[in-house]
Amino acid sequence: MYQNLSVSIAQADVDAVFAAIATLEEKLPFLITLESQERRAITKLGSRSADFVKDALEAVIALPTVVPSSFNIEEFKKDAALFEFLSRIKFKLDILCEKVDHTHMASGNEAMTSALETYSYVRTASKRTPGLQSVADKLQDRFRKQGRRRNGDVSSDAPK
Repeated sequence: MYQNLSVSIAQADVDAVFAAIATLEEKLPFLITLESQERRAITKLGSRSADFVKDALEAVIALPTVVPSSFNIEEFKKDAALFEFLSRIKFKLDILCEKVDHTHMASGNEAMTSALETYSYVRTASKRTPGLQSVADKLQDRFRKQGRRRNGDVSSDAPK
């Protein structure tokens, strides 16, 4: 279970992370983006289908005379090799993306919790400290246009 995050990232590390991402994009210039209609139309491979592709490739390599001469065995080999390579990358990136998503969510939660606490302090202090009302008003803009919730709060995020 996660505890409070307390992280500072050195600018050199930020630069290195973005450089690594740029390197991935540079080394994988063939990556594509499919339209939603294309994604629906193409055949997707699960683990059983990936095994089928591997078995079919082994068969066509062992028995090249069973396919017509117009069948491009070399392209099939390249497609299968690319799929295998990308599967390995995807596995690692999926793990990393999940960690990034969860850490992003947790850090957002912590930042919002601190912001709500700050808003509560500023709102209270603005009643007795000259000059803070404009700050309180600016912070309150986050909750305007939300309307009332069932429990009467302006926002479920708003501090009480």
